[in-house]
Amino acid sequence: MQQTQWRMRPQLCMHRLVGKPCMPVTKLMKSRIAAATHGPAAAFTSHVAERLLATPLPELMAEAAAIRDQAHRHITFSPKVFIPLTRLCRDSCNYCTFAQPPKPGRRTYMTIDEVLEVCKLGQQQGCMEALFTLGDKPELLYPEAASELASMGYSSTLEYVQAAAAAVIAETGLLPHINAGVMSQQNMERLKHVSASQGLMLEGTSPALLAPGGAHHNCPDKDPALRLAVIEAAGKARVPFTSGILIGIGEARDERLQALQSLSELHHYYGHIQEVIIQNFRAKPNTLMQHHLEPPLEELLWTVAAARIIFGPAMNIQAPPNLTPATADNNASTAASNNHKDSNSSSSNGSGKCDGSSANTISPAFVEAGWRA
Repeated sequence: MQQTQWRMRPQLCMHRLVGKPCMPVTKLMKSRIAAATHGPAAAFTSHVAERLLATPLPELMAEAAAIRDQAHRHITFSPKVFIPLTRLCRDSCNYCTFAQPPKPGRRTYMTIDEVLEVCKLGQQQGCMEALFTLGDKPELLYPEAASELASMGYSSTLEYVQAAAAAVIAETGLLPHINAGVMSQQNMERLKHVSASQGLMLEGTSPALLAPGGAHHNCPDKDPALRLAVIEAAGKARVPFTSGILIGIGEARDERLQALQSLSELHHYYGHIQEVIIQNFRAKPNTLMQHHLEPPLEELLWTVAAARIIFGPAMNIQAPPNLTPATADNNASTAASNNHKDSNSSSSNGSGKCDGSSANTISPAFVEAGWRA
């Protein structure tokens, strides 16, 4: 295998225009949202989907790798600091360990001084980006969050995120990437002025995820129609955007294709999605899904390969290396693949916890699946 080449990803340009809408998609999105929330699981039933579902994994990986090689020849990365501005969230996903309820004597938000301290330490280590990750609108559920925001002079979490990101730019020069949840286009445009990019995972379009016992039951911000509308709003606002799906949380393969196709259609018209993340479920202690089976490596490889075929050679596709199944499993999967000879590019932008330092855990199997992280 050729020597892997590593390149640091160039800093993003503020407010970079990544494409212009080719045509209005309001009617398209209405039909897509209806399919995502009320339609059959196999709403995406083109010959492409049927072929992806029927093709053996080694053949699918080889096809994806060939497509990937048309545009990506190097592994790239962008060092960043992780800013968990608040761990409060009004949603309660059954697999999440990030969201935590309020505790007496503990602040609900990082102060801006704390944010700047972390960013300056990261700047000294060569970081270029500040990844803001936080719970979705906690002030609507927790009085403690609303009270603390008011004491600092802010009416909402989104208003506070805007102030914190502006301070990071002014004081450190790091480029904020903001994952602030579901919001209006107006709020997205406000955050555009203080960020290089934004992100929201679609996660999935399966109606079963919202049903009682599903991973997103009683999570108002996880409605796929709502999330697709936000991703479309990002396109209208010309915001460089990161999205993606979670696998292994109760969806089927054809439902993953439906979700990926929904993202692909939005990107086709707006050109704003700069990275698609394929994130595998990992069971965590003390969650409602702690005993839920994790998807095997083959499912992750299949989904990454399918995403590459759907999105084509230019899209950046990431599988977070810190969540990759054990190396022994990777080696077994690699032995069954076609041993593609060239390495792939990678760019970490919005997975949540990965800062590029874990890139040495990349499995050769991902290179063959058309992966770019």
